[in-house]
Amino acid sequence: MSESPLLRPLLYSGLALLLFLASGFYLLHIEREDWFAEQRQEALSLLIRYVSTLERQVSRALAVAESMESYIRHHGGEIEDFESHSADLLRSVQAVSAIELAPDGVIRHVHPVASYQSMLGKRVVESRYGAAAAYQAMLEQRLVVSPPLILDNGEVAVIGRQPIYLVDPEGDVLFWGFASVLLELRRLLLESGLDRLQEGGFRYQLVIDGARPQAGDPQVFDPRQSVSVGVGVPGADWVLSIAPLQPWIVPPRFFLHLILVVAAGGFLAYLTFVLLWQPVILRRQVDRASAALQRANARYEAVFNSVREVLFQADLRGQLTLINPAWTQISGYQPSESLGKKFEDYAHAEDQPLVRELFHAGLDGQPSEKRIELRLLGRSSEIRWVEITLQPVVDENRRVTGLSGTLHDITERKKADRVIQYQANYDTLTNLPNRKLFQDRFGRAIEVALRKRQRLALMFIDLDRFKWVNDSLGHAAGDRLLKEVAMRLTSCVRKADTVARFGGDEFIVLLSEVDTAVDAEIVARKILAELVRPFELDGRKETISGSVGITICPDDGHDIATLMNNADNVMYHVKESGRNSFKFYTDEMNQELETRHQLSEALRSAIADDQLRLEFQPVMALDPRRPVGIEALLRWDDDEHGRVSPGEAVALAEDTQLIEELGGWILDHACAAFVRLHAIDPRLEYVCINVSPRQFRSHFTPLLEQAIKRHDLAADMVALDITEQLIVDDRTEVWEELERFKELGVRLMLDDFGTGLTSLGNLKRLAPDAVKIQSAYLAGIVPETSAAAMIGALIAMAHSLDIRVISEGVEQDRQAEMLELLGCDFAQGYLFSPPLTLDALAAELESGSFGPTGTS
Repeated sequence: MSESPLLRPLLYSGLALLLFLASGFYLLHIEREDWFAEQRQEALSLLIRYVSTLERQVSRALAVAESMESYIRHHGGEIEDFESHSADLLRSVQAVSAIELAPDGVIRHVHPVASYQSMLGKRVVESRYGAAAAYQAMLEQRLVVSPPLILDNGEVAVIGRQPIYLVDPEGDVLFWGFASVLLELRRLLLESGLDRLQEGGFRYQLVIDGARPQAGDPQVFDPRQSVSVGVGVPGADWVLSIAPLQPWIVPPRFFLHLILVVAAGGFLAYLTFVLLWQPVILRRQVDRASAALQRANARYEAVFNSVREVLFQADLRGQLTLINPAWTQISGYQPSESLGKKFEDYAHAEDQPLVRELFHAGLDGQPSEKRIELRLLGRSSEIRWVEITLQPVVDENRRVTGLSGTLHDITERKKADRVIQYQANYDTLTNLPNRKLFQDRFGRAIEVALRKRQRLALMFIDLDRFKWVNDSLGHAAGDRLLKEVAMRLTSCVRKADTVARFGGDEFIVLLSEVDTAVDAEIVARKILAELVRPFELDGRKETISGSVGITICPDDGHDIATLMNNADNVMYHVKESGRNSFKFYTDEMNQELETRHQLSEALRSAIADDQLRLEFQPVMALDPRRPVGIEALLRWDDDEHGRVSPGEAVALAEDTQLIEELGGWILDHACAAFVRLHAIDPRLEYVCINVSPRQFRSHFTPLLEQAIKRHDLAADMVALDITEQLIVDDRTEVWEELERFKELGVRLMLDDFGTGLTSLGNLKRLAPDAVKIQSAYLAGIVPETSAAAMIGALIAMAHSLDIRVISEGVEQDRQAEMLELLGCDFAQGYLFSPPLTLDALAAELESGSFGPTGTS
């Protein structure tokens, strides 16, 4: 088994490292121990000074007990003037907290008596205050300091017991008792100045008789981080220790020395290893370089053969010298078939000049990339889009020796780009040009028409009744309708003309080279004829129509904005005048639109400035006749436009998105008025408010809930007047809104009942509180007439469904009598009262014009 070439260098370098580190660590250890010895010596010197101070304080304190012994002996065992003498001693020795005398071992005197009165009468040898020390003092006939004890005030203290012996006249020694001093450790240590140790960076602890620390830091000190000295106290073992507040840590220079030792040892080992390993490294580097070159060649060949992009090289003549197998997937040719041929031979004939230009640019010596997109003609004549990137190949003298490049198949991306381009310019539903493409074509058509002095006709088309079809049959049916409309419109124009969809149910037609307005009129009539032909949708034939606005360029304008605005305005006029027709733009239309705009702004201001008002017409019960409700009617008198009818005001609000604000204003003021009128005549049960169908598409329910809550009304005090046209609409959101009204508890009243729009099923589903019969039925109503029979049938049908009936427009007594005879529940009209202002109706109710007020 051959020896590893690494073994000898590692062995010798490791040995050198171990020897050097062993020597260095030994020297560092000596340095560290010397430093710690210096720290302990400095701390010990400091501690000895404080121990000396403490011993002096203890000696002075114990001397007080000895002084009291001399005092007793001097007075022959008599105690005279104890308080005065004790007070003088305490003032002179601050460390003593109390002095006591215990003749015959019983404490009789203590000073200060106020703080230690509890000691009086206690036997020293039986007391918890140093009994053991007392025995020891008697046996050894010397002063003894007791172990630590806790006083009643919580302080830790020791007691110095001095036994007193007297000699009687016969020469016998007699035990007199004890003179004792009480030393509170806290005061003693303060007097000794130990609290100043912390300023010097040390903490201390005092251990007495080997027990736990009695003063200072309660934690056990680490012997390596502290010094201790015994304190000379008679009969007790006191040890004072100090330790640094922050542990002694060797100075930074020690770590620097350690780093230097390790670094020097490592460097020595490294030099040893390098010197011994260098020849081995050189041999191995040569071996590795050879193996790496072989692997790199293998990897390059694998990548070259497996990469999905085509990689190729060409010489200075443009002939292919290297190409990978991915070429076959794109072109259908094997690499071996293409080597030696020029790349441009495979390009589409129209793109070959681009390839030649690209290769010539790549050979100009510039290091930058060259990139183009072109069509490639494969073996099967299939055309594929590719992106080619070329880079010049240069030698060590920076001379171009050939070209290298990549070829990427971008056929799918090109297809996606065409789809994106189509979606950006065409309506995805009808495949007609969209607004963006139309405006681009329109702009170019205007330029051509003005240059050639030709006319263009622009038509704005809005479908009538499309929304009803879309909402009642569903969006899928609406989409099919729009597709069919697009095909019919396209069939009405020439290929040179443009039909576009502007969104929703709006279409626009651009007619080029129009000689006279008659040409546009002919196309408009064809369009209207096509639109009114029935559409087959879900097995049903549905009929719509169109409103067409026409403007002529350059007669009516020269720019896109003006002409499109003209056509839109004309279309709006057609809508207003009955639909299913066409009109040409005239200058007078602008004035009409301006007037309507001014009127809408006036309505906005009237709502904001509270310039509208309400009038109220009573709803009367017929048997007996009494008011049961009021209907709120909108009134608007504009300074400039005069009286505006409620229908016109509501329609204007719907068209200008003001219906929510107007509806909220009416709702709030009607509720406020009802509160006032109901307070005058409690027989009034509700206020009836007309609701526009457009309000069902706004946030009406929250407004209704807020108004009821704000005016503190019961929900059934509000009645909503809705039209039959609304419940014919089978949209889910309409019925959901009606359900919310019923859940809220408001009353529902169906207006225009009997027009024939409402099915029995819808009437049952709605279940209104009342229906209203139009005044037209009352004309010529007499017994045994068709009008009477019709009203009777309507009343009977409503009553069979438990629905009450209100007849509107009652103006004659005979009409009221006939309605009462037919069983009609309520009536409303000028016979009872015209619409009145709030103040006028309040006055009528207060005067009893509708009968005595009171609880209904």
